[in-house]
Amino acid sequence: MIEDIRESTDFRISPPVAEHGVVALLNVPVLIDGSAWGVLEVDSTERRDFSEDAVIFMQAAASITANAIARVNVEQTNAASVTTASLVAQQHQLGLEEMQHRVKNYFQLILAMLTLERPKFPTEIGRSLIDKIAERILAVSLAHDQLALKQDARAINLRTYLQAITAGISAQVSNVAIEVQADELDVAMDRAVPLGLIVNELATNSFKHAFADGAGSITVSLRSGLDHGNAELVVADTGGGIDPEKPGGSGLRLVRALARNIGGRVEQDSSRQGTRTSVMFPPK
Repeated sequence: MIEDIRESTDFRISPPVAEHGVVALLNVPVLIDGSAWGVLEVDSTERRDFSEDAVIFMQAAASITANAIARVNVEQTNAASVTTASLVAQQHQLGLEEMQHRVKNYFQLILAMLTLERPKFPTEIGRSLIDKIAERILAVSLAHDQLALKQDARAINLRTYLQAITAGISAQVSNVAIEVQADELDVAMDRAVPLGLIVNELATNSFKHAFADGAGSITVSLRSGLDHGNAELVVADTGGGIDPEKPGGSGLRLVRALARNIGGRVEQDSSRQGTRTSVMFPPK
């Protein structure tokens, strides 16, 4: 604060101050993050002793100015951060898509190799084993495809996944109808894949062994929101039932093992009117 700059020997009068005939002046710093961004000044063309109230008022005005400037700086910084984050997210998404594409190619390569190796097996048992392996790999591949379609890449829509699996099975037969009746339910991939393999195993066994005359139907149903939050997956056919002399083959053992993997339990009923296999499991 200077009452009369003409009497002050400690300061050099700048040309703008002299041109405007400034005699008294008051400067306060505009502080941002503890540093002086600049100064706020009030001038008078007459000698003046600025009061304490004037000083407080100027300091308040400087503080308001500093806050406004800081806000603009923060907005600009945030905008730059958002832009950077967006670029990083885009790069991450491109990397994820590239990885998913490569994984899909690996699945196709494995399936192609199995197809080429199948004729080399001299027995029907060997060729059947190759077919089973290919079917299970295809079920996992379909789960991967469903996961790749979702932006969050965390969960699979079980209804869509089951429809994709049964569509693949239907393409192998012409006289067996497969229907899916499923609630909307999203599950993690580590739960979807075992369920897909279960459906693949049960449906494939049905159309290969359940229909003596080669015709019939298979129904895959999924219900959610049952007791204790459980869900139920059911595969039922209209075939002739399981041969009582061959109960619980390797297919059912695999189904039970897959169900145990996700904390589920399996129940199976079979008669001459058909076979019904249910898996009760916790979706989470």
